[in-house]
Amino acid sequence: MINTTMFAAKGQMMSHYQVSRESWNKPKEQQCCSDLEPLPDELSSRLSLAQCVAVASDRFFKHGEILLVSLPLQEVSATIKSAVLFNHLLFHELFYRSRLSIIIKETKEINPEEKYLKNIDNYVIQVRNVSSLEENLSILQAYASWNPHATFMIVTIVNGVILLPDPNDTSVFETYTWFPYAQHRCGNKFHELELIDKCRYGEFDTGVHWFPNKIPQDLNGCPVRVRTIIWPPFVLPPESKILETEDQYVFKNGLEILLMNTMAEMANFSVVYTISDIVQDWGEISYNGTATGTLLYLRNEQADVAISAFAVSIETHRHFDSIVYALPEALNWCVPHAAVIPQWKNILVVLSIDAIILLLVVYVVISYCIWRLSLSNTKESDFYKELVNCLQSSLSILVNSAVTIQPKSTLVRCLFLLWIFFCLHLSVGYQSSLMGVFAKTNHQKQINTFQEIFENKLKLRLLPTSRRDSATCTPRLYQQFVTRRYVSKDGDPLLYCFKESIVTYPLQMLLWKGYPLKEYFNDLAGRILSSGLITHWIKRILTEQISSDNTIDTEEQAEHFSITITHLYLLFAHLALGYTLAFITLLLEIYVHKRRNRVKVLCKNKLCSKIK
Repeated sequence: MINTTMFAAKGQMMSHYQVSRESWNKPKEQQCCSDLEPLPDELSSRLSLAQCVAVASDRFFKHGEILLVSLPLQEVSATIKSAVLFNHLLFHELFYRSRLSIIIKETKEINPEEKYLKNIDNYVIQVRNVSSLEENLSILQAYASWNPHATFMIVTIVNGVILLPDPNDTSVFETYTWFPYAQHRCGNKFHELELIDKCRYGEFDTGVHWFPNKIPQDLNGCPVRVRTIIWPPFVLPPESKILETEDQYVFKNGLEILLMNTMAEMANFSVVYTISDIVQDWGEISYNGTATGTLLYLRNEQADVAISAFAVSIETHRHFDSIVYALPEALNWCVPHAAVIPQWKNILVVLSIDAIILLLVVYVVISYCIWRLSLSNTKESDFYKELVNCLQSSLSILVNSAVTIQPKSTLVRCLFLLWIFFCLHLSVGYQSSLMGVFAKTNHQKQINTFQEIFENKLKLRLLPTSRRDSATCTPRLYQQFVTRRYVSKDGDPLLYCFKESIVTYPLQMLLWKGYPLKEYFNDLAGRILSSGLITHWIKRILTEQISSDNTIDTEEQAEHFSITITHLYLLFAHLALGYTLAFITLLLEIYVHKRRNRVKVLCKNKLCSKIK
């Protein structure tokens, strides 16, 4: 709906001349008076129309705004002086007041590259034939500066249809407009016009505002068609489908769903939600307006609004109206989570390779020192005078085993005691660290920087994925919502997201270009966002998601760790294997023992026979 008041003058006009103002500034004795002939009707209409447009612009357009004056598509002959003169009269009146930044444009050829510092605020459009109005608007729409929410005055020179001159006085113009949302309408009654004012030479009869706010606070349940894409946490799956034969759903949860539903409660309108059958069907739009997916659906005005975390872009701003949220989103790199270290490797995790090598060196040095000190001391036991025995005793102390033979000399005992204290502290520290390692899940080295992504030769992707050979650029809120879902069968995380964001960007609600409720929706969304409800909704949705995930994890863990007879099969198998090996060993020992006894008896008998 374009907030528009149209003007029309009927017939062809002639030139006009007024008594110059300088003559009135002369001294009284030099002034003279004369009777002037009545102004020609055509000239009166031209002058009245120019002054009405200029005065209306001065009264109803804000100071400093940009005004674009679009010239007619159809050229006029220079012999039709009244038609040519209208532009001179209009521009004189507009520039004389000089309250607006005025742009004069010939709309004969489309030049989409032409841009201004800001969108046009007001339009004065001249058409010489009503049938050319649609073509004129189409040309203006092709410019990047096109603003369908501006105020419009459409001036037609021939065969006017909205503002008609009074049949008794062609210098009087009746101003008509429409109110498509009045009397419980829903913006679909543009043909019902109302006379709001009359103008003659810039003088108004009623003085009412020609461009009032035509959007009521209460929309009386008017439907608003909203196209959605399921994208957590902005749009969560629908509660139900209204009719199986129609593409209409009931949505109740999600940041933008809650925002739209709250707006509907405040303005009393109904929301009709539809979704695409294609997953993540955002679509794309090119510079020339060619669109796909949801953007094509909105471009064809099959939907009024599109939501689902749409990012702000130059193309969407050019071809759609938008409401930007005060809720910046961010992109984070997510990489495959480091693999869990097997339990048997935890023994090696506690002590590093350097610590193990150093411990071996100390062990060998201590054993060697004990052996050398024992050799030079006659009081020392013969046990410690052999290097192998010293290595055995030192190793027994290191693994907390008892030593059957203790040293006797003072120096060896002192060195032996120092080694015992060293091994005691080492054992306590190792066991404490080992229990801490087994008490939690340990992972291999985690990728934490963008450089490490390339060093590990990961593929780069822009959509969330659980593939383990790629790095994904994931929206922050989406990542916070779904990361807990990307887990293995054992409950181990599959994704790890960097803490630092690589870029932040604003999100927007998209509407088709010229949607009449745009400004009203923008005001509603701004009030809701400033109230802090969005922050509250984010916390609530994420909290509910975490609670749901914890419930699922608890059930999975209870099912995973329930002890049944199947879990004892391996234990019985190990026990049976141990008993079997022990029984075989016993038989071997009995066999070997008997064989040795038999050999001894034979040897003894042979020796006895030789003696005899």
